[in-house]
Amino acid sequence: MTGGEKAGSFSKFNFLNTQIFLNITLMVMQRGGCVYIITNKNNSVLYTGVTSDIIGRIFDHKNKTYPQSFTAKYNCNKLT
Repeated sequence: MTGGEKAGSFSKFNFLNTQIFLNITLMVMQRGGCVYIITNKNNSVLYTGVTSDIIGRIFDHKNKTYPQSFTAKYNCNKLT
């Protein structure tokens, strides 16, 4: 480890999430889709999605087309 890094599962968690994200991105891009991340006003919740219609999907999130969904419940509507 270099200076400033902390030992523990947090760094392993970030590495695994990065690997999963990259694998999904590569798989989707081969099929012509998008991976996107949206958050709420306070940037305290993140949601990662995959779609082949990014404009329509963001419209759905902003307008709470599915009111029982995670993004509607946590007011995620800001594309990052």
